[in-house]
Amino acid sequence: MAAGIYNTDLTDISLCESTTGFSALGGGGAGLAAGPDFAIQGTNAIDKQVSNALKGIVYDNGSTITLGADEHILIWEICATPGITEIQSLGGVRISIGTATNAYYEWYVNGSDVLPEGGIINYAIYYTGSTADNTVGSPGASPQVFWRSSKC
Repeated sequence: MAAGIYNTDLTDISLCESTTGFSALGGGGAGLAAGPDFAIQGTNAIDKQVSNALKGIVYDNGSTITLGADEHILIWEICATPGITEIQSLGGVRISIGTATNAYYEWYVNGSDVLPEGGIINYAIYYTGSTADNTVGSPGASPQVFWRSSKC
């Protein structure tokens, strides 16, 4: 049997090899680092310590991204302390995407009640077609900022 051939039209937004374009959500910028511990593609991944507040990592692409019909945004996420996060319905682990840090959609993708042991997960977000759990401001159709966060 011949091996399958797979084609992709995926475009990398960021491989997270350095902290360029990244900032800390909820303070604690000194804890923002690029390191190999959680890398999936490439050498590094961006990580940040958490506390008992909403904390995370924001990436600003520097320009907007035009999405085609039915295109999704894939974001890898790991919460190394899943047992202390809020439950999913209260926003335990979130993916936020928008046109600015004051204009975004937010999806509550996980929590201590859904995945109490944690794990590295690739979330597929349908930016223009799915209902977000939260909307802040008036996000446009072409996103520029992406972040992941956890609420403990």
